[in-house]
Amino acid sequence: MAADNKKIAKNSIYMYIRMGVTILVGFYTSRVILQVLGVQDYGIYNAVGGIVALFTFLNTAMTEATQRFLSYELGKGDKVQLRNTFSMCLNVHMIISMIIVLFCEIIGLWLFYHKMVIPSDRQNIAFWVFQLSVITSVLNVTQVPYNASLFAHEKFNVYAVFQIGKTVLQLLFVIALQFIPFDKLLVYAILVFICNLTFVLLNRLYDIRMFEECHYIRYWDNHLFKQVMGYTSWSLVGNLSNTLSDQGINILLNMFFGPVVNAARGIAMQVQTAVASLVFNFQGASIPQIVKLYASGDREAAIKLVNNSSKISFYFFYILVVPVCFEMHQLLHIWLGHVHDYMVSFSILTLLSILCAAFGGTLGFLIQATGKIRRFQLFISIANITIFVASYLFLKLGFPPYSPLIITIVMKLVIDLYTYFEIRRLMDYPIMSYFKSFLFPSLIVSVLGLVVPGLWYLCLPEDLLRCILLISTTITINALIIFFVGFKHHERIWIIHLLRGVLSSRIKKELN
Repeated sequence: MAADNKKIAKNSIYMYIRMGVTILVGFYTSRVILQVLGVQDYGIYNAVGGIVALFTFLNTAMTEATQRFLSYELGKGDKVQLRNTFSMCLNVHMIISMIIVLFCEIIGLWLFYHKMVIPSDRQNIAFWVFQLSVITSVLNVTQVPYNASLFAHEKFNVYAVFQIGKTVLQLLFVIALQFIPFDKLLVYAILVFICNLTFVLLNRLYDIRMFEECHYIRYWDNHLFKQVMGYTSWSLVGNLSNTLSDQGINILLNMFFGPVVNAARGIAMQVQTAVASLVFNFQGASIPQIVKLYASGDREAAIKLVNNSSKISFYFFYILVVPVCFEMHQLLHIWLGHVHDYMVSFSILTLLSILCAAFGGTLGFLIQATGKIRRFQLFISIANITIFVASYLFLKLGFPPYSPLIITIVMKLVIDLYTYFEIRRLMDYPIMSYFKSFLFPSLIVSVLGLVVPGLWYLCLPEDLLRCILLISTTITINALIIFFVGFKHHERIWIIHLLRGVLSSRIKKELN
């Protein structure tokens, strides 16, 4: 068991290193791309990519199933069935890629020519950007079984190396883009395609050489196909609605306001990725333990873990979000050089929507552990479709571009409320204990944590000094508020012991 924990910790470190490099390089490349392409072309690239992403919900639903089935067969040790499963999964992903191409070339092109707002002098270039995005999507879809093999064999270090290499190559391409004397938008799309193709080929060559099951064979099993599709059926519904509420809104913004607003939303999504990925990695690490505890019948321990992981992940996210939201304009100015319309409001509202979703904590993972996800996924799907429909109506009535994000915040809170009642229905969950241990303290912390940044914001003029003072003091004081108000006495003792243990082990390591 100790060896397994060591491997989990090591794999987590690999993934955090990958994430850190990707975020840092991503911030720089976004700045350069925005400067080189300009706001209009940057918005066109995001809008056109959004059409293709709209049809990748099939692949998103299949990714989880592929990883599950390959890991299951690897655990059984049946090499023949493992190879058959891999080939079958690759067959399914090739079918999915053909369906995506069909959707993109029929529905996608209809949206492109009849609904999207693209300047006439950029339409021809945008068409080829669209086609390159479709081809890149096909590469990524058929890559899923190979990535799943890496994860099943727990080769997270190799995956991290590939992803970091891909990020570095993207950085080199972006730097080179400034000196290429051709249409920047088209060249950028070509370079992104070349980058994806390069690392897809390298990844596949490694997998084929290292893993016997990755040698594709012609194989079809109707029973296995039904198993895989049955596993993904309700996830498919949920992913379709998620894609609609995400990429669908991107298309709506283009239809009503044009590519400049798409550029603002593209920047907001970069901010979201940078801040939220730290927390989501922590929540993701708690999923296996929640499922195992529930499966073993230790319901009390599963509930305790859900309460604690929900609390810690929310506080971690809150500490980051509050100062970033207060100083969003200054941070975007430092990052991008020039802050365009709606970038600040989009970025703040995007982070607030995730913060509202965090009130649901890890309860959703416990619902998934029960296996009874039909009603839960159906409600989330209805909520996401409601976001899309309401956004269209509000934009049609003349409301501002950020109104879909306000609608998203409201619906996230509705989903949280439903999650509380659904988990109580499924397993007689003591919801009041969840409120007392997590929700009520979180609300108190949320109010108190606004006092210090609010004072800085009102009393000092906007400049770099205020930005440094507000962020540093807010993080420090909010950490203290969380420690003394957000945590109970026994939780504070546990945190002190944990910190002492980490500190003492580090000192011993240094002395040795």
